[in-house]
Amino acid sequence: MPDNEKPHHKILQITAVKGGDKDFTTECITPSLVAENRKFRFGLIDYPDTDSLKAGVLIASSLVDLSNSVIPVRIANISDKTRTMQEGEVIAAYAPVTCVDWMCNTQHLSLEDLVKDLLQNTYLNEKQRCAARGLIKEFQSLFSKTSEDFGRTRLTKHRIDTGEHPSIKQYPQRLPFAKQEEIQKLTKNMKYNDVIEPSLGPWASSTVLVRKKDGSTRFCVDYRRLNDVTKKDSYPLPRIDDTLDTFAGNTLIFYPDLKSGYW
Repeated sequence: MPDNEKPHHKILQITAVKGGDKDFTTECITPSLVAENRKFRFGLIDYPDTDSLKAGVLIASSLVDLSNSVIPVRIANISDKTRTMQEGEVIAAYAPVTCVDWMCNTQHLSLEDLVKDLLQNTYLNEKQRCAARGLIKEFQSLFSKTSEDFGRTRLTKHRIDTGEHPSIKQYPQRLPFAKQEEIQKLTKNMKYNDVIEPSLGPWASSTVLVRKKDGSTRFCVDYRRLNDVTKKDSYPLPRIDDTLDTFAGNTLIFYPDLKSGYW
């Protein structure tokens, strides 16, 4: 964007409030008030343009939430003299921020990385590798590329039919404090990723944590008592010969694994 088209905001003042006046020799955080502007949610604090602060005093640049009535300002005295902060003194300035970008450290797996990961340690010639790359590229949306990339389907809905059986309520299992924290963390993560949602109901089953081979934790729910009262549906397995017939004319067969098979 050209300089003449960039939005410019007025630099506004921040003053010390009652209780923020103090003497300090090294560093302190003083409560302060924002002058004038309340239209913006966030602001960048910096050194004031006025000469109110004497030499040897530094203001920490920081992003603050302007919706708070009082904001903290970090001040450092780098001189060998005691500095005095008075109520109403201009101690900093801030520029309103119209947008705050949130960054996530989730690593995204690119298509090239996906192909490399899937085809490593495979005994394929170049022609077969080329065909495999094309197949992976065609169905790349089926692969999980991040730790929070879960597959979902809207093709069917599952209904648990318990008939007229009264609801079953199980108490939580007694767990060590460390595992209780782990359950809270996993539950929060699943809720954040829309794997689960809060609900109110008469049924309750206990939680079980299972340690996987890679050291991570599998979050499980003990539904055995629920299964005992659920009406069973009949789903016959398909004929093996019919399944093999569907491979006719194909030269590449993939055996994918589910990212999480217990949801």
